[in-house]
Amino acid sequence: MKEHEEGASFYSLEKKYGITLGTVKRWNSAFRAHGEDALVPQNSDLCRYTAEFKKEVALDYLSGGGSGPSIAVKYGIHAESTVLKWVKQYNSHEELTDSRKTGGYLMTKDIKRRKTTMEERVRIVEYCISHSNDYASAAKEFNCSYGQVYSWVKKYGTDDVEGLRDGRGRNKSEELSEVEPGGIIGVNT
Repeated sequence: MKEHEEGASFYSLEKKYGITLGTVKRWNSAFRAHGEDALVPQNSDLCRYTAEFKKEVALDYLSGGGSGPSIAVKYGIHAESTVLKWVKQYNSHEELTDSRKTGGYLMTKDIKRRKTTMEERVRIVEYCISHSNDYASAAKEFNCSYGQVYSWVKKYGTDDVEGLRDGRGRNKSEELSEVEPGGIIGVNT
């Protein structure tokens, strides 16, 4: 954005860096409002917004406080789509809630997968569902990964308890006979 301040046009920056004109303009607005820190990539997993903050942003937009991009820049939100999503929720009378519960999610997403029994998976899924599909708290409670919990809840929703079975590997329900592939031929008992 310093190049633009030194006289380069948005169009020339678009061509030089292969970035869309809209992105160049959005970056420039963010740079003017918040300096170089606004251009540092952000991890969306770390963004936490309170319900009150979301409502304030939505009301500012609805009262004519600016366009989606300008409201995003004004409040330091990295995506215009986030602002528009909150406005839509507010207009639809949906409850605006805090983005992330503090404390649990960032720790539990790094937990490694672990082996579980069928009974454990059922208990974890039931816990998660009874807690409004809070995958992060279920992962933390049962010391398993967020991804595992999410997957199990989805499979349970589709195939009930049968969806939780681990189908990997070979399931030997019967012993091999002497004539089946893999059986021993010519062995007297």
